[in-house]
Amino acid sequence: MDQGTLVTMQIDGGKALLESLRDAGFDVTVGGWTKSSEEGDWYLYIASQDVDTHGLGDAYRTVYTVIQANPAFGIDPFEVKLVGRQNLIAKDLLGIRGAGAATIATRTRRPKLGLMSVEDTYVYAL
Repeated sequence: MDQGTLVTMQIDGGKALLESLRDAGFDVTVGGWTKSSEEGDWYLYIASQDVDTHGLGDAYRTVYTVIQANPAFGIDPFEVKLVGRQNLIAKDLLGIRGAGAATIATRTRRPKLGLMSVEDTYVYAL
């Protein structure tokens, strides 16, 4: 898949993944795609309290299980990056989304997400 442009399949698949994770009892504080300036690839960042309480390994196992059970999402497990709720990326994603639960997704070309240089970011309204 062309990594230059975030495509509808990635947007729809990411939203379905986040909703399925929530349905499975996994905390999704905020989620969004971002294209790093350095690598030039899109990654789905998910901030979750489960990373903080259960550890990164357990959180990734849960996410991978949901992805494997739902191949129609079209999400490669290696496209997903989990962070805790106190991570700077999580805080920036929350800032982009806004204090309350947004009703529409937000797209921004701000140059930084946490300490990472980025070209483009798409944050889901959850």
